[in-house]
Amino acid sequence: IHEMRGACTLFESEQTIREIGEYADVIVFPSELAKKDFLSFTPEMKAQSVIRPQGYYHDFFPETAYEEARVRLLKQLHLPEKSEFLVGAGTISFLKGNDLLPLIAKATEDMSNLHFLWMGSPTDAAYSAHLQAMTERLGVADRIHYIGFVGDETEYANVLRGCKAFLLTSRE
Repeated sequence: IHEMRGACTLFESEQTIREIGEYADVIVFPSELAKKDFLSFTPEMKAQSVIRPQGYYHDFFPETAYEEARVRLLKQLHLPEKSEFLVGAGTISFLKGNDLLPLIAKATEDMSNLHFLWMGSPTDAAYSAHLQAMTERLGVADRIHYIGFVGDETEYANVLRGCKAFLLTSRE
């Protein structure tokens, strides 16, 4: 279970959470915080719980790979040689905070070589249209690149390797 309280409420999952807490033998959480949010819906959980961090925590970011991966991204996106990247990932949705991306790009417009990548697909056509309009209105569309869902683990890792930092815009 990796969803936080806000997502559970938004998706009206309270009853499902109570049922999981009642009938599961073991529930795996990525953090104590996620577990705490879960327990706010089902304080008398019968299941055992285990904390296992999610995401990439393996040692696959050798420094020598950064420049090679960055150059690949430059070619893929047809960007100038001095471009640098920040990356975010997940569904394109309100809870992931994708609407913060154009604001961050606008606040850093003096860093014209800084580009923002997002790996993930939209879940709502209206929200995507709003993001596109916002990005264009703020004049940052040339610095934000939605590259879609990247399902291949090697390719996903290569995108991460080519970026200076992971940008976590999630509202939770």
